[in-house]
Formats: sequence, structure tokens, C-alpha cells
Amino acid sequence: MSTVTTQDLGQCFPARAAARLRPLFAPRGIAVIGASRDPAKLGAAMTRSLAGFAGTVAGINPRDADPRAGRYRSVAEAAAATGAPIDLAILCVPASRSAAALAEAAEAGVRAALVCSGGYAEAGGAGVGHQRDLLAAARGSAVALLGPNTSGFLVPAAGLTASFVPGAATVAAGPAPSSWWGWAGRSPRHWATWPSRPRLSRLPRPPT
Repeated sequence: MSTVTTQDLGQCFPARAAARLRPLFAPRGIAVIGASRDPAKLGAAMTRSLAGFAGTVAGINPRDADPRAGRYRSVAEAAAATGAPIDLAILCVPASRSAAALAEAAEAGVRAALVCSGGYAEAGGAGVGHQRDLLAAARGSAVALLGPNTSGFLVPAAGLTASFVPGAATVAAGPAPSSWWGWAGRSPRHWATWPSRPRLSRLPRPPT
């Protein structure tokens, strides 16, 4: 788990690392890959959570594109239609499709990715290969990756709630909580107890 404000990126990280993380924590535009008109789907919940973000938010669903509703076939199409750079892709697609989705987003200019779906190494079996492919895609395209199987992160001061956790948007401005595993960030009431100074630390892996 890490807590860091966008203003303090330069203090917490070397300049090169801070520059690489800026598309993640301070994106100009966001694409939600796996956006859906079904309000119960993960992609729909994530899109709703981004309502307070001042930049561009574009939904991506090649099988149900509707530009009037903010859904496009691809990140490249969304960037062309909105005329805005899209720095961050939020992947809400099955694990088996995530590596290809990340690679396609990177070709369209995305420089960071948040992967919320599960079914990777934590699930064993084929999930191990899905995670390996995802990491290879991120490394091959120089995309900063948070995830997989994470509840997301918040930058309250910027109005950025990249999390499907109910009530996440009510967290007061200050640190930017980031959950590396889905189980770790499900209770926003605990976030108020985190230190107010930027801090980086690792959580133990979830119990099996």
C-alpha cells in the first residue's frame, strides 16, 4: 500500500520515476476498457466513479460502441474523437484479454494502466500465464502498471476516484491511497487513519 500526493511525487521518487508515474496519478485523460451500459458491470461502476474527474473520460467497448454515450471501439478512436490525450487506461476486462488490451492502448499513446480484474496468478492455473503476459505487455510498451486484481487508487485533491469501492469518493482531500490487492482497500473508513505524510511501504501478501 502506498500513500502519495501528486504534488509530492517529486519528493517521494527520483525525477525519472516521478515522470513515469505522472500518467498514472495525474492523467490528462482516462480510458475505461470494458465500459458497459449494464450498471452492474465493473466497467460501468468504474466509469461512474470517475464522474468527478475534470479531464476526458472515455469508455472503450468494441462490441457496444456508442460515441453519444461516451463509448468507443478503441482508445485510438476515443482519442481522435475527443481530441484529448489519454494517458491512463483502466482495464475492466477478463484476465485472458488484458495483455492484448494493454498493448493496444499503449499503441494509442497510453502510458499507464490500472488493472482491476482478477483471475491472474492469485487464481493459479491459467491465471499465472495471464499475469505473465500482462507484465510482458507492460514492460514491452513501457507502461506503468498498477495491478492486477486491485481496488484502484484515489487522488482526492484532483477529484480522481479510480476505484469501484463504494464510498471511495467521500475520502477527504489529502493523500492518494492505492490498493495493490483487491481485499486491501475495501473499507474507506480505515483510510482516514493512514499517515498524512507521503509514505511507501509493502503490505504482507493476503492470507491463503
